[in-house]
Amino acid sequence: MRICIRGIGIAFLRQTKKFPPAGWSELDAPAEERHITVSEIEYIPNAFRSGFELDELEWTSWDEPGRANVEHHVLWAPDESKNEDSVGLLLRFPPGAHGDFHEHLGYELMLVLDGVLDHSDGMSYVKGDLVVEGPGTEHQMSSRTGCTVLAIRTRPASARTPQKAIRPVGVTAAP
Repeated sequence: MRICIRGIGIAFLRQTKKFPPAGWSELDAPAEERHITVSEIEYIPNAFRSGFELDELEWTSWDEPGRANVEHHVLWAPDESKNEDSVGLLLRFPPGAHGDFHEHLGYELMLVLDGVLDHSDGMSYVKGDLVVEGPGTEHQMSSRTGCTVLAIRTRPASARTPQKAIRPVGVTAAP
């Protein structure tokens, strides 16, 4: 999977073959072989805007215990037949929405596309902020003001109960 993030949009290219092979440089190939075979492209123009303006996407309510009002658009999902655990999502948090408290079993990358994303550790992230959570990290994300986030997980997350005090849902850190 190649992810190309550009100033005006995000394109997700799903390849039909592994490219390039390990240890291979594109410059090693003749000019006519310097290409990627693509089986599917999803292009989202101007992704750095409110998810509530992204009307062309299909949004689904994320209904799980501990979540409230979060919606998602699946870019790709885990595929057991291919031993693929990763997931790519656009998340839309209306004001006051929150996810569940969970632990990451792999990495999670969150790019704030619009609004303010509030982290249970007390930090708030704004448009353009990139957050990478490593395996074993725990958090609950929310948004007092509303936000849109690109979220990529390399492995699933597991619901947990906080063992220490966390920031209450819907409270934003001072700027």
